[in-house]
Amino acid sequence: ALFGVDLIELCGGYLLFSPMTPPPLNLDHQKESLLKEGLALFETAQWEQSFKMFSHLLSIEPSHFEALHRSALILLRQQQFSQSVPYLVKALATEPTHSQSLRNLSWVFFNLGRLEEALEVAKRRLEIEPDSLDGLSLWAQIHTKLGALDEALKTWQLLAQRAPQSADVQSNLGVLYHQKGDLSWAILHYERAQELAPGDAKIVFNKGVSLEGLQRWDDAVESYQRAIELDHQHKDALFNLGRLHIHQGLFTKAIECFEKVLSLDPNSPLALMNKAVALQKLNDFEAAQVALERAMALDSSNALICFNLATVLQSQRQLLASAQMYQKALSIEPSNVNAWCNLGDVCHDLQDPKRAIDCYEEALRLEPDSVRAKYHLSLTCLLDAQFEKGWPLFEHRREYQNSYLALHAELQGSDLPLWTGQVPLEGKRILVMCEQGLGDSLQFVRFVPLLASKGVDVVLQAPQALLPLFKHIPGISQLLPSHASLETAKLLRSCEFQIPMMSLPLALGAQWGESLGKVPYLQSSTEISDKWARRLGNKTHPRVGLVWSGGLRAEQPWTWSVNQRRNIPLKEFEKLNLVGLEFVSVQKGEKAQEELRSLQAQGWSGPAMLDCMDEVADFEETAALMEQLDLLISVDTSSAHLAGALGKPVWLLNRFDTCWRWQVARSDSPWYPTMKIYRQTQLDDWTGVMERVRVDLAAYFSLD
Repeated sequence: ALFGVDLIELCGGYLLFSPMTPPPLNLDHQKESLLKEGLALFETAQWEQSFKMFSHLLSIEPSHFEALHRSALILLRQQQFSQSVPYLVKALATEPTHSQSLRNLSWVFFNLGRLEEALEVAKRRLEIEPDSLDGLSLWAQIHTKLGALDEALKTWQLLAQRAPQSADVQSNLGVLYHQKGDLSWAILHYERAQELAPGDAKIVFNKGVSLEGLQRWDDAVESYQRAIELDHQHKDALFNLGRLHIHQGLFTKAIECFEKVLSLDPNSPLALMNKAVALQKLNDFEAAQVALERAMALDSSNALICFNLATVLQSQRQLLASAQMYQKALSIEPSNVNAWCNLGDVCHDLQDPKRAIDCYEEALRLEPDSVRAKYHLSLTCLLDAQFEKGWPLFEHRREYQNSYLALHAELQGSDLPLWTGQVPLEGKRILVMCEQGLGDSLQFVRFVPLLASKGVDVVLQAPQALLPLFKHIPGISQLLPSHASLETAKLLRSCEFQIPMMSLPLALGAQWGESLGKVPYLQSSTEISDKWARRLGNKTHPRVGLVWSGGLRAEQPWTWSVNQRRNIPLKEFEKLNLVGLEFVSVQKGEKAQEELRSLQAQGWSGPAMLDCMDEVADFEETAALMEQLDLLISVDTSSAHLAGALGKPVWLLNRFDTCWRWQVARSDSPWYPTMKIYRQTQLDDWTGVMERVRVDLAAYFSLD
């Protein structure tokens, strides 16, 4: 808002008008008496009685200037702006050059939004009183509202020359420069205004807004805090300070600010919504949901509130409720690309790929360059086995997925061209780089022999733990550990192309399907396999390996929530304690192994497990161990991929919102013919999964 010179002091309340009584016969005497009594009542602020006297007078003489003028003032004091207009117009018809009436009519038109009329009257007044400060102030404010900022600026600058000690003028110059986008000049004028009126909270607040616009976050925080010191009930300063605290990651302080706003205005939906944002950042989703539901009750048509509530519900895995709330947000704001993408994510997790695809395609219709929509569309197409559509879109992970960025570091700034399948490779050398998780590498390395069959010299770069196993893959001329800068630098100079491993299906075209389902394509050496055969000893019962937890990718925080959903509390495995089986732990990771030790110390009633994983140094050792098993039962992690690649029977314990590679409603896998998939039938329900596994386990090994 613009803070100009106050033109009229107004009072609250409305007038109650009584019917007028007929005037007496002695008109001149009556007019004089009515005017005198009306003025006396006016001076003592008896507005209703005063207005009644002037109304009587105007019934006798409709063009009586003083009665018109005073009646207009009374109406203005009562904030009855529209009703004052006829009185002011008639007064000016009687006395066209009356300065106060011109000022008041211009001001009324301005407040009523009748800007062209306000400008015309203001011009008439300035023609009479060209040096009027409040006339110039209103002239500038009208031009600002009309968007004529240059004219407004010229007028404020003139006022600054004529009233150099006016904090109001300097403040308005700051507002105008802010509107023009010149925030540095805005701050300069706010500081001048602050020197003239150091106790004015609105000046300090406006300065904070400009500082925030320049991303001078600390200075903006200081200004908002100062404004609050000057005015403890400055809701806007408290609100903006809360927003900046969210930006700074000071979520608890942000919540304190929004709670102060709510103590002043309990019905502020925006304060509730932003408080919810801070609560969500603190992972207090329940409290965030309460705040957003209150905001919804106050403003159910606010698309942003609906959107934020949907995200909170999504974070709590209340997927059906979240989908409904995204739909409500989109019914209000159908062009919200983020809402379409988020709704697509929810539909994906609800295993409704067709609907998810519709959502992502609508997002792309609205924003054709949305990398997020393209990448998530690729995952849903792959989930739905639409590989021809999915693989090209999957390439957008280069722009979207943070884990892919690590591959740029592996190239060490080299401009080695990407092989896309268009250029013949015979006689060339190509660098193939593992990406994402260990399971992804184990799944996609099957395509390397097919690539090598094109007569290309393959250099494979992979995590150190995979190298001993990958050295047995035919067609690989050289192996490099990831992040091996010196070796990479030498080899890069000898390579003609590079390709991330998960781009191989697209680059190989229709040929990629030739490798699908062919197992085993990995194996350990005879020496390592014999070592583990000796380590486990003679088998007296069927051997079943167990894996209940996937590895935590510390460098990929966006995967942590999925990690929590795919892992199974070890206590659930107590149901598998069947007589006649020998159980072996294939579980790596200190946290998971500590879980086992803790349960054992408390009286573990699950299957007794041989645990040799401390002796396992790499994936070749793990493969050799698995080769001694009759069955692996595993959550969705690299161990399941390894067992499938070895051609070992593997039962995958799969969460409801499955990864794309396991597709929808399948109990088998096109990637691994020896795999059987046990899915949750509802979110987070592992009990039903483990009960089915127990029954099938007894039947599989013909146990009594």
